[in-house]
Amino acid sequence: MRQMLSVAAVFILASACSKEDRPRPPVRVVAKPDFDREYFWDQAPATWASAPTLVIAERDSLYPTVPDAELLLTCEADGSLHVRGDAYGFATDVGGPPQLLPMFGLRSPGVSLLGEPVWEYGGFDMFASYRLHPSKSELAALLGGPWFEIGERYADGDGAVRYPPPPAELAHRFMQRCDKVREAG
Repeated sequence: MRQMLSVAAVFILASACSKEDRPRPPVRVVAKPDFDREYFWDQAPATWASAPTLVIAERDSLYPTVPDAELLLTCEADGSLHVRGDAYGFATDVGGPPQLLPMFGLRSPGVSLLGEPVWEYGGFDMFASYRLHPSKSELAALLGGPWFEIGERYADGDGAVRYPPPPAELAHRFMQRCDKVREAG
């Protein structure tokens, strides 16, 4: 009996240690100089965005003519944040079982929001979008931190791409417009 308890204690300690020793999820960091060279933050034009939409776009994309962007964050009247973009597209020839597809979220220091994706299939690719329900303070922390991260949670591990945050003035204008949409909603 004592031996079984000893073995159980060793197993529990070993599993606790292994959790602490696990490497953190891989994060691809887009440094500020690289971001400035390849991407930019913007408020989407009213020609195709009927609600306040904050965008991370590639410099050599079709944006702003069309909503071709890495990430689009749109404030909805119900207070939700609709998240979509090329960052959530996957090439595939057969799709895949839903359990293999990731959950997505946005993170910044002090705030982590996770949403269940809705998948759209188009030929040989799939695109996801999802809704988050941040409070005003969570949205402010998400956009005002020292970094902004698009996170992915797969069954076999997590990953993320970390960007510099949006310029403070742009984030502030976006949050003000979100408040107006919520109030009118």
